[in-house]
Amino acid sequence: MKPRNYARRGLLLLFLVVAFIVFGVFLIHRANLSPYEYLMKTKADDRIAPSELLYQETLDDGISVVFYISTRGKYECALMGRTVYGYKILGYSGSLDMDDAGTYLYSSFTDGQQKTDICWGILVDESMQEVFLDNEPCSIVDTAYRDFRIFWLIGSWESPPLLTTDTLS
Repeated sequence: MKPRNYARRGLLLLFLVVAFIVFGVFLIHRANLSPYEYLMKTKADDRIAPSELLYQETLDDGISVVFYISTRGKYECALMGRTVYGYKILGYSGSLDMDDAGTYLYSSFTDGQQKTDICWGILVDESMQEVFLDNEPCSIVDTAYRDFRIFWLIGSWESPPLLTTDTLS
């Protein structure tokens, strides 16, 4: 009878080792995805599911901002936080299209510990060189294969900040 117990223990140990290796490979794969790739793999609502990346950036505090075109053709923004196994979606910041150019969206998210706000919008006027929200300069980024730019700023405000611009003279 003892040989059978050893065989069962051996099979159990083999199963546990294989399960551990598979789980480890899964975690390593998820941890190596970019924020946009992770967003693509999530089961998002069809209205906000990504179809094309416009721009992504990971900030020093581990928060990633991802701008993309959804499957319904709207411009979207997602804020994501880094975790041990990949990313956590903090939230989606509404939708814009070309009719909304020159305006911006203000959204607020919390990761359970701190509140993060984002303001972002679309620029189609090439003469606009700077955008300010409550006198803080926004990041302005070009988008691949598109005739517009995105401005954005992450901060913490009590209410939506005031938008001002500076154009070429």
